[in-house]
Amino acid sequence: MSENGTTYRRSVRLKEYDYGLPGDYFVTICVAERRPVLGMLSDDGMRLSAIGELVEAAWLALPERFGHIELDEHILMPNHLHGSISIVDARSMSDESSVLRRPAWLRRPGHGTLGSIVRSFKAASTHVVRQQVLPNFAWQRSYYEHIVRDERELERVRIYIVGNPWDWMRDPENPALIAERRQP
Repeated sequence: MSENGTTYRRSVRLKEYDYGLPGDYFVTICVAERRPVLGMLSDDGMRLSAIGELVEAAWLALPERFGHIELDEHILMPNHLHGSISIVDARSMSDESSVLRRPAWLRRPGHGTLGSIVRSFKAASTHVVRQQVLPNFAWQRSYYEHIVRDERELERVRIYIVGNPWDWMRDPENPALIAERRQP
């Protein structure tokens, strides 16, 4: 803990890994305080709230902001989002001529990395939700990421994402379960 009372989180990011490299990445992004504002589960799946619809639109717009990515599976849950992002542009190629052909924003350090993509998503979705629906909406600090190493693992990630609504009743992030555990 720092002098001003803020706690430090240890980063789970690999220090030596370039998160701008082409590849598949699985991310989980949680609403602050695990507030279930993105929607609710029903028998036929997830029903998005107005906030959830705005968040999903911001997620789906990411390839417009970052032309070097493709979105794979994603799901909004009541208080978090799971998604798979593919970085397809060889941003980190060492060939100098390819560096010069890249857009200027990709030539700057840190731009186009997984971190900048997630930050952009969180900022854009927070802005629109605060403007249109919930003035105090916020995402939890940081996010969970996993580097997907091969096609078999990518398929497991897809299955996990698609099946997540059916696992919600056992999910430790489910506010109903959290409240239940707190009762004597």
